[in-house]
Amino acid sequence: MGTTFPSTANDHTIETASAEQTIAFGERLGRRIDGPLVLFLYGDLGSGKTAFAQGLARGLGVPATCHVTSPTYTLVNEYPGRLPFFHVDLYRLHEPVDPEEIGLREIFDEAGVVAVEWPGRLHPEDHPSRDWICGSASSPTIAETSV
Repeated sequence: MGTTFPSTANDHTIETASAEQTIAFGERLGRRIDGPLVLFLYGDLGSGKTAFAQGLARGLGVPATCHVTSPTYTLVNEYPGRLPFFHVDLYRLHEPVDPEEIGLREIFDEAGVVAVEWPGRLHPEDHPSRDWICGSASSPTIAETSV
């Protein structure tokens, strides 16, 4: 599995060639995050979104005893760390939803880090208003932008 991480803000691209490298990149990024952030993770099944979230959790100080998995059936998993980490997976939703209806608005407003897999399942007008990370909906990428 390879994943490319371009950054339109910094003209910097990071390409990973394995799940281990994707986890390591997520961990490096997680160590640098010092405040609330919402991350939108795009990519096909198996493209590295969950591996990235696992590394991000490590970098945020989520204890090794907490096994970070994709919350496909529960929608949201919350983990303790230096900053609270919320891992959201909207894959099972069949149509765009209002974040308020499923409790995401409160999570977006938390003083933590939120990683959202399959963010295309949210109404575009309901995306958070603060900085977020996203990628191309047609490729497994993550790029820094601001709203």
